[in-house]
Amino acid sequence: MTQDTATAPTQSPPEFWDWSLKTYDVSGLPEVLLNLQDEFDLDVNLILWCFWAGHWYPGLSEDQTTELLRSTQSWHCRVTVPLRKLRRDMKDMKDVLTRKACKGVRREVKNLELETERLEQEFLAAATRDAAEGAASDGADPAAAQRYFRLYRQLCLKLEPAGQLSVEGRMERASDLFAEAQQLINTENRNTDV
Repeated sequence: MTQDTATAPTQSPPEFWDWSLKTYDVSGLPEVLLNLQDEFDLDVNLILWCFWAGHWYPGLSEDQTTELLRSTQSWHCRVTVPLRKLRRDMKDMKDVLTRKACKGVRREVKNLELETERLEQEFLAAATRDAAEGAASDGADPAAAQRYFRLYRQLCLKLEPAGQLSVEGRMERASDLFAEAQQLINTENRNTDV
């Protein structure tokens, strides 16, 4: 993101993966995003997509947004999450293998996990561009990222009604963390070219 979300974009959208890598480096943002991932089983790629698409593609309809979000759910759950779990589980298996051997394999698993996330983002970016093709856009809409995140939370509740978001007060906590992440990104945008 190269501008504040309240400013209309004047250039073509950055590649989602490149934008995500730069944005993820915003001070304090990784911790907030990982809290959303670990506390609520949310997909960091989809959270980042809410910000990216909210800035560059704010006019997606509710149906388009829900379909985009739903389209990566299977990949994320069946490929990325198991790799993440394997990598984390290996961290506790140091007594089985030497620390050095385990560290090398964990690094390879982490690289595979990152590759699955990159593929997910490439798919999301292409699908977003296709969905937005021909749609009129009045420029960036500061509320679009929040609208996309609300739809993502609703989708999560439909897919897993007994999940962490359905517990009393948890939806508000997730929304607060999302707002905190948005503030970090907006602050960084005023100071740099993220």
